[in-house]
Amino acid sequence: MPAGSAAVAGLELIRLAPRLIEEGLRIYDAVRGGPGSRAPDPAGAGAVRDLHSEVSGLQERLEALESREESQARLIAEMTRYQGALLRWLLWLALAAGAAGALALAALIVAVLR
Repeated sequence: MPAGSAAVAGLELIRLAPRLIEEGLRIYDAVRGGPGSRAPDPAGAGAVRDLHSEVSGLQERLEALESREESQARLIAEMTRYQGALLRWLLWLALAAGAAGALALAALIVAVLR
């Protein structure tokens, strides 16, 4: 590091020293719980509140999603029962149609042979 830039950095540090001391004391008082000072909030408590509300919103959305998934699972189970009942009904209908067709064929054969 050249000597000139070290001197400039030193002068800049001397110029900023009072603000650095003030901010350091505010942070120290805030951490220690000192009177009349609050922690600086560049991304502190406000960001924490925002994050907390975002997490709460995500939890609510997750609970709503789980509730919808449960209702969809119940609906699918009910649809499966209905589909099974419909399949049994269609099988009986096909059996009855087959029996009716066999009787009609037998009747046709008897009518032709007479």
